Amino acid sequence: MVVVPIIGLRNGRCVPYIGAAHTVEHTRVVDPVVVARDVVQQGFRRLIVMDLDAEGGCGSNAQVVREILHAADIDVLIGGGLRSEREIERLLGDGAAQVVIGGRALEDWWWLEDMASKFSGEIIVAASVHDRRIATRDWTPLTSRLVLDVVEECNRLELAGLMITVIDRAGTALDADLPLMQDLAAVAELPVFWGGRTDLISDLRAFAERGTAACALDLSVNAAAVDLRAVFEEFGG
Repeated sequence: MVVVPIIGLRNGRCVPYIGAAHTVEHTRVVDPVVVARDVVQQGFRRLIVMDLDAEGGCGSNAQVVREILHAADIDVLIGGGLRSEREIERLLGDGAAQVVIGGRALEDWWWLEDMASKFSGEIIVAASVHDRRIATRDWTPLTSRLVLDVVEECNRLELAGLMITVIDRAGTALDADLPLMQDLAAVAELPVFWGGRTDLISDLRAFAERGTAACALDLSVNAAAVDLRAVFEEFGG
């Protein structure tokens, strides 16, 4: 298993990405470009950047994303509110290694099939899960869609992976769901990422033991609590 640092962007600043609804306010922290450069200095090979304003339909951090892509000489994965082929093309053309898509990817299967064919190996699907069921953008469960079924459907597509965040009814990310990730690893033929809360290095080890391919570590939440150098030495990939 590898650890991939992840940050959220809101109003041009770096904020926690914890799978919460876009209306939730969090304390803003440092310049995201500074964070991206620190990730490079720590030795990590990938960084996930999620535009929370675009995801919530209340703005865009496109300029900051371009600055990060220019500043970070590693693979940067960009997500947040992507709903069109043109947006995917633009980000990949700007230098993104891959894109992370939730929303439409889970609501419009034919569109996802088309995009996965056109951008083979360049799309990661992000899914919020409540009670093992896919949640919609307003954080309510889609009762007809079990996440295990979605994984089996995604196995047929040329995707780069699936990123899972387990949430409560309010849309707030929950702690590590080890049984779910073990079950997902058993049926998945593509890499499965954990995208929820991870507070301890022991959580990372537990994910690795259960077959999780990668874990997104939220730098805005864990920077003070986790020794990034120790994380890189064990899970840097």
